[in-house]
Amino acid sequence: MKVGSLINLETSLRVGDEISGHLVFGHVDSKTKLISKKYDGSSMILKIKSPIELRSFITSKGSIAINGVSLTINNASSNSFEVNIIPHTLKNTTFNQVGKNELLNLEIDMLARYVSNYVNINKLWFYSQK
Repeated sequence: MKVGSLINLETSLRVGDEISGHLVFGHVDSKTKLISKKYDGSSMILKIKSPIELRSFITSKGSIAINGVSLTINNASSNSFEVNIIPHTLKNTTFNQVGKNELLNLEIDMLARYVSNYVNINKLWFYSQK
């Protein structure tokens, strides 16, 4: 980033606030490239390369944070995924400014991380019992 670059920033939840979306913590798990950007009516569809180390966490209808914005994954393949940026999000974020091959910050869904960890620990326990 350069001095003066715009970023996506939202205030944190306070104790007692209603949770009406995905939890985003502000971590950057990986960086990846934007493959393409196209408009579908008033929405924008971003196609993004799936980093190898995060592929097991990326699934259709799952959630992911891109440049600090929590989004739902519309489609996922073995090497890429797509998200749909609705008009409200498009108006209030920096996604209009991203270009093809630009690096994006990804944060995987915290619940997916814990489920994966739980499954992997139980696999290790199961195989150690044999």
